[in-house]
Amino acid sequence: MDKFIKMFHKAAQDGYQIVHFSSDDACFARAHDGSESSLKWFSEEPLSEQDWAGWAKVLRQIETKKKQEIFLENLYRPQKAWRLSLPDDREEIRLLVRVKKRPDDLAQMLRVDIPENANVRIIFVEDNHQDISPGGDKLRSLALLFNVARSSSLEVSYIDPLYSLLGKHHYLRKDNPKVRMYQVNLAADADIKWTTVNFGDSVVEKGRINAVGENIAANVGGAVYIPPESDQLYQAHVFCSKPRAKSFIKMHGVVEDGGRGHFVTISEIKKKSYATKVREENRFLTMGNGAKTFIDPSLLIEEHDVEASHQATVAQVCEDKLYYLQSRGLTRKEAGDFLVTAFLIPLLERISLPALRELLLKQAREIILDK
Repeated sequence: MDKFIKMFHKAAQDGYQIVHFSSDDACFARAHDGSESSLKWFSEEPLSEQDWAGWAKVLRQIETKKKQEIFLENLYRPQKAWRLSLPDDREEIRLLVRVKKRPDDLAQMLRVDIPENANVRIIFVEDNHQDISPGGDKLRSLALLFNVARSSSLEVSYIDPLYSLLGKHHYLRKDNPKVRMYQVNLAADADIKWTTVNFGDSVVEKGRINAVGENIAANVGGAVYIPPESDQLYQAHVFCSKPRAKSFIKMHGVVEDGGRGHFVTISEIKKKSYATKVREENRFLTMGNGAKTFIDPSLLIEEHDVEASHQATVAQVCEDKLYYLQSRGLTRKEAGDFLVTAFLIPLLERISLPALRELLLKQAREIILDK
């Protein structure tokens, strides 16, 4: 855990406030000077049945080649929600959120309200949860709601547990997945950058970004590594109902023999959303004939004046590139490890906190070398 403690200290030195978040414990933040003045940003509120029912549209898997497998009734429901209302007197806010997991933590929800003309970075780092067993007939859930006001910029990174001191066998397996949902509402001239990094846990992550106002920008990306007995599904749905929206989705995944990966990307452009531009790029790199992958891109367009495209590839490590690197003195395994690492690096570089980015790069190299 020393690596994580050092990373948190460096984050505090870089101006990040440290937040601890769980379903039952009160959220709190400490500034780099040790004060707790940010406690007033948090409040606890009940979660109504109507509000919970609204998350069904995030889970919905429309116009896809495979049937939707997880519905709201399959999830544990949070009994309350934590609300984080950021102040409007700061131009820039940086938060590093430690998502605490306990064996009895079945459902969590956090709502974040961002004021106008703000620049906000939020990094979620999920605790190791090697002691968590299957939760019964329902799945554990985490719901994240972000309301971004006019002319504000939000950058969110979600880092699944890094079991660097525990070994790969501690990752959540296919029979014990978790579900993570996120929803972002963007007012006019606002933008969101969402990045996911997962090096093993079985997970279903589904997100929906709503263009509430015109001239929004959405950038979704992720770097995921899927070991044997891991099942990971990522769905990103950008809903454009106003003019001049821009959306870019890019996911890279490496799947080992015995793992299964699934990317679903949906760009939905409604009528009167003219001058909208969307692009989807999804790539899987497989490591063995037993690696299972599925990519499902969708462009749902009701407006003529738009630019929309998608690209999807599934491939093994290129033999020509392996041969070239071997001709430069590398062994075949060293050449393969180099290419797999290089495949993930561009997405890992999306992480804005240098200490965390270096930790993730090191973790990726360790996992790949250990395979």
